[in-house]
Amino acid sequence: MTSLQSLVPLTLWPESAFSVVHKWSLINGVSLIPLKAVLKEQIESYTKSLPYQSRSDHTFALIVDHDLFVSAANKRFNNCQLDPENINTRQIAKVFLLAGTLINFITFRLGIEFTGRPLINSSKFLPMSSAFYEDEQVYLYRRLSISSLRQPSVFNPRTLKAKIISIEKYFIGEMLIYDRVGAAITHLWSSLCTPYPEQALLSVCAGLEALTVGEDKGEITYKISERIAFLLGKNPRYRLHVFREVKYIYGMRSLITHGEFYKNRKQDETWSDALMITPKYVFAGNKALQIGTKLLCAALNHFLSDPTILQACAEKKHKQAIDNYFENLIFGQKIKSPRSSD
Repeated sequence: MTSLQSLVPLTLWPESAFSVVHKWSLINGVSLIPLKAVLKEQIESYTKSLPYQSRSDHTFALIVDHDLFVSAANKRFNNCQLDPENINTRQIAKVFLLAGTLINFITFRLGIEFTGRPLINSSKFLPMSSAFYEDEQVYLYRRLSISSLRQPSVFNPRTLKAKIISIEKYFIGEMLIYDRVGAAITHLWSSLCTPYPEQALLSVCAGLEALTVGEDKGEITYKISERIAFLLGKNPRYRLHVFREVKYIYGMRSLITHGEFYKNRKQDETWSDALMITPKYVFAGNKALQIGTKLLCAALNHFLSDPTILQACAEKKHKQAIDNYFENLIFGQKIKSPRSSD
């Protein structure tokens, strides 16, 4: 009997970042291939009876061989007993898309899932997109917001694989990890997929807060700004720059949550009255969303590469451990783990 397979069609920008893709093995059992005409026609024919018709502009397909994936994943997750019949291919695709975003701010559309022998539609979920194509203006806005953050480079499959492995535990397996990092990654995903720019900015701020706030809730904006500055800043000048950036986006967050109109528009901001008008006429500027996305991705990359902070997030007394980590980072003093006081 052939192995069960599933497929999710994807649209990825910039296409130039994936120009060398013929068939990439992202991790064992998971491959990314260009979506050729024959496979496009098959996908379109499978969805003719559905309320949603698959778009013809999908450029890639993420294909999962369930048996190969489960065999490798059970080793990585210490025999977590995944079932090949119950693999959520969209979750695997989500991990890939988040990994790509963390590396180089890709923009994407995530199609519906097809599973079986042969492939048939098996998804109970509608498509998701960082461009949100249902509203063309928001789609263009989101592409503009993220595209300016990209580096002019082609993805390295090894780098992409390493990033996928670093975050897959938050989405795949029977015992999903949902600690501070998992919460921040979830907020990043929400910010990428919402059609509303002001909600995207609020999600970005929630992600930064999940990574930095411990037991002490006082002076929250100052504390988050200082901690992100020391986390990302390699020298005093850059730390001050990051500190001011975080304060800026938290100022925008305050205006949004309290329903105040941002009157002091600056010439270097991108605004569009048609894009985001809430009942209280609050706007989220393109500049604020760019800064927030950049900072959250940079902070997450730092956390994912630092075993010390990952351990702090896993502590039973994780709030105190987070405070200890940042106090040590800022003041250069070695502070004992909460475990030592138990």
